[in-house]
Amino acid sequence: MSVIVARAGASGARWPRGLPGALLLTAAATAVFAYRQNVAGQVGGPISLEKALWLNYTITAWFVVPAFLVAHPALSRGPRRVLAWFLASMGARGVAELWLIYVAFAWSPLYGIAHDVFNIALVAALRRRGGGGREPSAAFDAGALRFCSSIQASLVAEILFAALFYRMGVHGDAVYFAPPTAEFAHINLLTRCVDVVVYADLARFLWRQRGPLLGRRAPLTTGAESP
Repeated sequence: MSVIVARAGASGARWPRGLPGALLLTAAATAVFAYRQNVAGQVGGPISLEKALWLNYTITAWFVVPAFLVAHPALSRGPRRVLAWFLASMGARGVAELWLIYVAFAWSPLYGIAHDVFNIALVAALRRRGGGGREPSAAFDAGALRFCSSIQASLVAEILFAALFYRMGVHGDAVYFAPPTAEFAHINLLTRCVDVVVYADLARFLWRQRGPLLGRRAPLTTGAESP
């Protein structure tokens, strides 16, 4: 009788260990950005704690985590394609939005709403066209596809935030962030509630997928061979 020891591939297991560092770097960058908005008087105006947390979540969930998932060797082709197209779309938006905010001073919440609707439809269409949404080949694929659903839900929340912001008309004065004032209390209250939900969902995803995402080795498995 012999013991068969199976381990995950060493190179694939070690690679994702940069995710915790990326999450910490994102949080630090968001904190610096919020400080500069509130103290240095940057374009866009002051930003509330609720909106700073939302900004950190969107960067994490729309850029950082998808990037790690797309590059992960264990993810199947279907979920990888869905996330890759979404990541490319958000990257293009990031470039355009930064230019419109800080160079042209012409950003409108309507642009964001249109792009959010497009991305919700994009993810849905890619999943229907072979994204692996019906019969995931592995637990990691299933987790990634569920994360795609979380992305879509967060885009719905972003549409609501943008619509409320557009109704106030402050973007015409180059105010792009909700400050901690009475005028924006309703938006900040709604954002606070959404923050609780999305961070809980993100934590749940990261915890359940901590094995592949954090590069932990697969547990030892044993089996008996016939003599």
